[in-house]
Amino acid sequence: MRRRPKAKQRGTTIIEMAIVLGLFVMIITVLLVLTNKHATIYRYENALIATNGSARTVLNELELNTLQAHRVLASQVINGVTYSSGANVLVLQLPTTDSSGNFVANSWDYLAIYTSGAQIWEQTQAATGSHRYTGSRLLSNSLKTLSFSYDNVSFPSVKKVSVDLTTEAIYQTTKVVDTHLKQTLRLKNY
Repeated sequence: MRRRPKAKQRGTTIIEMAIVLGLFVMIITVLLVLTNKHATIYRYENALIATNGSARTVLNELELNTLQAHRVLASQVINGVTYSSGANVLVLQLPTTDSSGNFVANSWDYLAIYTSGAQIWEQTQAATGSHRYTGSRLLSNSLKTLSFSYDNVSFPSVKKVSVDLTTEAIYQTTKVVDTHLKQTLRLKNY
């Protein structure tokens, strides 16, 4: 029986190792670039969702309260603080309703929407027997601008309130995404 001679075993050369290492570095570099790009898009989309959601929440709350309002007030003391309607503050007088949805005769709840820095707040003072709560509530903490305009200079005669709202969020150190919404709101019975 003849034996075949053993093939000469050969190791990898430095050039082959350098080529493999170079390819590995290129693949890792491409993966890191793609991961970074994906992370940027993810942060942008989250910021966009946050600003859109915040703006829509504020406008929904404004619409809900304005539709129930009896009138816009020029000024009202609510929970010990005087609020005056203007370009950045909206003060509403709402009929008091009980937990069953029935109106309480000769009774009013008062509500102010105002800004404080990058925040939009709702301050409510409910009358006795009202289903509404008394206190303050944060509506948004991503405010850029909020302005109210009225269809009449006499606040008791106002029938429509126009809202111009912009919310913003920073999604990278220097990049900002914002949402701008405008809406005209009608008071009850108008």
